[in-house]
Amino acid sequence: MEAEVSKRLYRKLDNARQSYQRAIAEYRDLMAISAQTADAKDPGLVDGNHAMRRAMQVHRLARLQYENALREFTDCVLNGKVPPSQ
Repeated sequence: MEAEVSKRLYRKLDNARQSYQRAIAEYRDLMAISAQTADAKDPGLVDGNHAMRRAMQVHRLARLQYENALREFTDCVLNGKVPPSQ
């Protein structure tokens, strides 16, 4: 049973890691675009600003999910602690 739970938690951790890596890549891409299109005469680039805020939100959520998955996996492997949702 414990091995099954740890495998499930590892898959959750791996999926969260992949999501986090995609969010980082998206954030970096948007930062590069933002730097290339920055114009002191037109600071209101509304669509670009909205996209950047959205990318930051996605990045933050992905990081939090990754941290949570890592904590659950570590607790299970090191302490034998099964998360309540399992």
